[in-house]
Amino acid sequence: MFAADSFDAKKFHSYECVVFGGSLYASELIGINVINENFETLRNKKVVLFSVGASPARPEVLEEIKLKNLTPEMICHAEFHYLRGALTSIN
Repeated sequence: MFAADSFDAKKFHSYECVVFGGSLYASELIGINVINENFETLRNKKVVLFSVGASPARPEVLEEIKLKNLTPEMICHAEFHYLRGALTSIN
């Protein structure tokens, strides 16, 4: 496991499968740029993406998230999973 902002993208070559997870903020998948910028390297690898956010997991919401964060080629190539989070407060 690596933080996206400190990951050396040259290491992508040594993996068969890449799993990327990030939180959503206003439908933007935080940190996805490391995948977008290196997609040519990932083209022949298994790529699994997941996000966690407060948006409801309705099909139209999931489609919006994909369209806002992924290229059409990435949408076809990568698995995408959405996990609904929740805000809680501790008193």
